[in-house]
Amino acid sequence: MQRKSIFTILGVMLAVVVTSLALVFTVGPKVSADSVEPLILEDEGDFIISSDGVLSGFTHSAYEKISSRFSDNRSGAFTWHNNDGVIHVVIPETVTCVGNGIYGIFQCDNYTFGSLVTEIILPNNLMRIGNRAFDSYYECRITSIVIPINVSIVGSDVFAGCRYSLETIYCECSEEFAQSNWDENWKGDCDAEVVWDYNANNNQSGSENQNENTNNENQNQENNQNNETANNEVASAEKKNNPLMAWIGGGIA
Repeated sequence: MQRKSIFTILGVMLAVVVTSLALVFTVGPKVSADSVEPLILEDEGDFIISSDGVLSGFTHSAYEKISSRFSDNRSGAFTWHNNDGVIHVVIPETVTCVGNGIYGIFQCDNYTFGSLVTEIILPNNLMRIGNRAFDSYYECRITSIVIPINVSIVGSDVFAGCRYSLETIYCECSEEFAQSNWDENWKGDCDAEVVWDYNANNNQSGSENQNENTNNENQNQENNQNNETANNEVASAEKKNNPLMAWIGGGIA
């Protein structure tokens, strides 16, 4: 009887061990996307850019980079898995306009990959952002973005594909400028906070930076005037002490 109880206990222990091992091999270790190096799309060859600087999508080169790391769901979209990492998009400085799109710019070879994107860096030369530019068939996962100072035209529903993830939009222009020039529905149904007059280089507002530049310019002008006055005083003193210079300047007094 005692021997039977021992075998029963050993059997239960063995079952627990087998179950635990099965879970480990089935589920695997949990890997955070933050611990995996992101795939960065930043080469000119990754982007479809027209001769006049309009970005309309991504090339086959970008498709090859994405497909080598991420799997598609056979319905025209690359899908995200916890151990695949994410995609960062750095748009080249040659781009002056991000074009319109039903599903935004995040398309290559008829596949969309917006759900993999967690960061977008816009170029300083950017001047226009088209309707639904950052829309996506599946929700993008960016949390913040900076709109450069040179962007003068922004279409409607630009961030329609980021409404659940996007928390903050940093705009280097003023709110008054945007109200006068951008589409009134430029954010779409995105509830992100908007920070106006933002300066990404020194974390000052654009107006503060402009005031600082003005102050520096005024200080430089004042310094130049002081230097000119000092030089004139030195020249005058030299003329008085030098008879030849005094004669050249109008005769000896």
